[in-house]
Amino acid sequence: MDAPIEITPVKTLFSKVLRDSFEDLDIPAKGAADYLADLLARFATTDEMLPAGDAGQRLESLGERNAEIQRVWTIDAAQFDPAREVELRRNIADYTLFMSGFFWESVKSRSVTRHYVREGKRGYRFVAEYHRAHGQPEARLFQTLSGRFETYAAVISYMRDVHLGAEFAPWPHRVFARIL
Repeated sequence: MDAPIEITPVKTLFSKVLRDSFEDLDIPAKGAADYLADLLARFATTDEMLPAGDAGQRLESLGERNAEIQRVWTIDAAQFDPAREVELRRNIADYTLFMSGFFWESVKSRSVTRHYVREGKRGYRFVAEYHRAHGQPEARLFQTLSGRFETYAAVISYMRDVHLGAEFAPWPHRVFARIL
């Protein structure tokens, strides 16, 4: 009889392996481990990774997301919603961090590494300033994500290779059989 399969919720799995990765690399997490675990858990489905535009279509590229930001700022349009910019900029930053870490080979092969890093840092800096202007404590976390973007992408990549054993295996990897 086969041993029972251990069932681990995805966020719990990512929390554990991220903390192990920060420790292995001797990098202070500075409060980012929980955020990164949440990011990876949210992006386990494409619904969170690819936000919907005003017409309901999935925004697949960074260009489409930036165009959506321009649309929500059109003052005389029905979809005028400047607050949506914060959501879209955070999504851009999260997406570029996820891709730069978990799928860095793809980002590198398409020669968009610098662009992703720049857009990711810019997005987190924008979100940090929004929260700072509203006196919200999340500002510090987003400022840290902006300032240490490349480091956190490297931690995600290390986590993927060492603790998940993925080595850029086709998605989903066998380790995710343990996840509900």
